[in-house]
Amino acid sequence: MKKLNEHAAALFESGDDQEVNNGLIIMNELIVPCLPLLLVDEMEEKDIVAVEDMRNRWCSYLGQEMEPNLQEKLTDFLPKLLDCSTEIKGFNDPPKLPSYSTHELCERYARIMLSLSRTPADGR
Repeated sequence: MKKLNEHAAALFESGDDQEVNNGLIIMNELIVPCLPLLLVDEMEEKDIVAVEDMRNRWCSYLGQEMEPNLQEKLTDFLPKLLDCSTEIKGFNDPPKLPSYSTHELCERYARIMLSLSRTPADGR
């Protein structure tokens, strides 16, 4: 998570509009949703330190000279990073896959292999 944060911060520092957006997407979609889970167990000092390091890194940009559009994006993002400790969002369920019996899968495989053996080698 620290490396992902470093990557997102480097993208933000680049100043390129697309890379800045990519860095903020990484933070909003991958880092911020996980922070409350790190802060739940106060006994894990290393997790708390990691979250504070990430927050400090992003807050340090406030004192730097930057383009107005970057400043605006930063001020929109920082409350999400700083206020995340109160909300724990659930993760989405993985997609439901249809269940097939082994016998059904074997039959489907055999049909496909048979159809491939009937197709000429040059694909016509």
